[in-house]
Amino acid sequence: MVEDQQHKQDPDHVCYDELLDLYNDVLQQYKRTKGFDGSSYAMIHSTEFDEAIRKHNDSKCNKSSLVLNSALKFLADRNTTMRENNMEEVLARTRTQLSIDRQQQRENNIQEMHARTYTPQRPQEHAPDSKLVQHCFVRMQDSDRALSQFLAYHCEFFRSQRIIFYCDADINAKAISGYLSTFDVPNTTLLEEVSSDERHSQLETFRRAPCVLVVSGKNLSLEELHGIPVAAVFLYYPPRTSHLRKTPGGIYGYQSQIDAVCRFGYPGVCIVIVQDEALQEALESLASFYYLRYGTKLKQLNPRADGSLAQILAKHLL
Repeated sequence: MVEDQQHKQDPDHVCYDELLDLYNDVLQQYKRTKGFDGSSYAMIHSTEFDEAIRKHNDSKCNKSSLVLNSALKFLADRNTTMRENNMEEVLARTRTQLSIDRQQQRENNIQEMHARTYTPQRPQEHAPDSKLVQHCFVRMQDSDRALSQFLAYHCEFFRSQRIIFYCDADINAKAISGYLSTFDVPNTTLLEEVSSDERHSQLETFRRAPCVLVVSGKNLSLEELHGIPVAAVFLYYPPRTSHLRKTPGGIYGYQSQIDAVCRFGYPGVCIVIVQDEALQEALESLASFYYLRYGTKLKQLNPRADGSLAQILAKHLL
């Protein structure tokens, strides 16, 4: 009986000391620090609080101490509040993230649906407008090496647009196609002697993706180009030689050739490769007609890699 009385009057119990120390620490922090968050402090020391509470529930603990119970209740409430606040914060962050994820998913679904249903609008084809054509020519030596070097200088411009390369005969069309293939330029040929199936296949290749269509002779009509935008045309007519027993024939089909590049309302360029005086005279005569009728001028270009031809090609083909 005496021992019980002494125990009740003796506040020096382990939970009493620990709880009062923690309680005092909270109060001192509160007094010293403006805006001190006791809940945060309680959360940091939650393990110590839990241990003190466990000891306080011991049957030997003096549960009648008002100071001890006040400290215990204060700290326990702080601990509980902090845990609840922390849980609410976690839930709030989770809700926010879920909302962001749902919004992102909706946007992704809309973009995916748009991608499935979107059909790119094709440029609107109009009647050919010759005022939109830039007429140019370059001088070149009469040699296969000169032609190969010319294509090597400018092959980088031939890969991103549809281009037509007109020439006078199948043999030259095959040579040009061979050079282009050597320089990794996508191309297809339209020879004079070709089956209807091959012709259809080659035109479909030109329609599907940018490449160079090498045309031999008068072998392509505007009707066949319907719906296919063309950015540039090249005209390659080598000089007639005595060996071939032909005389210079000048330029043929020029009107339909330039019409290929001015059907969609934006500028196109026509570049004639000149190798003899007869061809240049024929070209200048044609240019005079177009100048009088449409105000367009004929311009001679420097075919070197860093010359004015490269600038014109960059303007129209890049």
